[in-house]
Amino acid sequence: MDRRPGVTRDRIKAKAEWSGVHFDLIDTGGIVDPTIGSLEKEVMKQIEVALAEADLILFVVDGKMGWGPVEAEVAHKLRMSERKILLVANKVDNPGSIGHFELTSIGLGMPFPISAVNGTGIGDLLDLILEKLPAAETTHEEENVLKVAVLGRPNAGKSSFVNRVLGEERVIVSDKPGTTRDSVDSVLKYMGHEIVIVDTAGLKKKSKVTDSIEFYASRRVIGSLERADVAVLILDPVAGFGKQDFKIAELAEARGKGLLFAVTKWDLLENREQKAVELKEAIYDQAPGFSYVPVIFISSLTGLRVRNTLSSVLEIHRERKKRVPTPQFNKVLSSFVDEYQPPQLRGKNVRILYGSQVTTSPPKFVLFATVPSLIRTNYRKFVVKKIREKLGFRGVPIILSIKGKGKSN
Repeated sequence: MDRRPGVTRDRIKAKAEWSGVHFDLIDTGGIVDPTIGSLEKEVMKQIEVALAEADLILFVVDGKMGWGPVEAEVAHKLRMSERKILLVANKVDNPGSIGHFELTSIGLGMPFPISAVNGTGIGDLLDLILEKLPAAETTHEEENVLKVAVLGRPNAGKSSFVNRVLGEERVIVSDKPGTTRDSVDSVLKYMGHEIVIVDTAGLKKKSKVTDSIEFYASRRVIGSLERADVAVLILDPVAGFGKQDFKIAELAEARGKGLLFAVTKWDLLENREQKAVELKEAIYDQAPGFSYVPVIFISSLTGLRVRNTLSSVLEIHRERKKRVPTPQFNKVLSSFVDEYQPPQLRGKNVRILYGSQVTTSPPKFVLFATVPSLIRTNYRKFVVKKIREKLGFRGVPIILSIKGKGKSN
């Protein structure tokens, strides 16, 4: 939480529950004078969209500072909208006080006093919300929902990508880095699948995380990645990409997530056919460990191949869930380990005996060997490479464990 105004800019939808009733809560950017600047106008647009979606509106006003011209204008629009409205007076530590009663003159009824900081009145407010909400619909589990995290450095074009995929201005787009500070979930249907797209704040180097807002934004990136199935890493060829981009990819790989590289702003480049070859080589040269990750070239401005990213994501998701039967895996395994067993070390012969896939999402394979402690990293990489060549798993990290006599290595 940060006390500075204007921290929340996008509209954030989260699931809430009170007394066994489930409902969606939408948080919007703080209402400001839209004449101040273009970003403030975008915030107001997002608020208007949220109002259109809501069954009940909570108009939160500072119970200590009272109301001014901006609040009066908003109250007028709310009255004209004929929507269900609750006027909430925040920062009222003592509900028995009467200072917040002057808010009744704003014309939205009696203000309900709360203190968000210490929790005073929150339970009673939730009870009142349940009274005013329409009958709750039955919720469903999200077992079959594919969650996609959209990642990248600040200003790489993540929000533009999400907006193009969704076909609406779901997330504020600005040319100022760091506009998206919160994770914003959006749901769409594609080829019979329900996909949740999570747009996240740009991940900065630790040395550049200068204040609490950026710190928690980075934490939310990690949180979004933790609950995702596949990560789409947006790469900007105009600004250039490098170590920080692939540090983000490492975060996804370490958590076993599917991964897709999306090179954006394709409409701004010339000689695209040759440039595609060069950029793909540059990506794999800088990050040779990610040669298993597909690369797609897109333009969020024109929509070129943006929807194709969803097809790629679905394919990566299928690969991540794929299970290879043990007989098939051992047939593949013997096709290369019989000829290329691990090199002899310390005068001992090391042999791979057999193996199997033990988990999916991500796929994990266990090999059994005579002296697993003598099998070096290079040979492990060789085995993973051969598994990919013969079994696929494009865009998916593979976990390899080698055991012998009950001990894992």
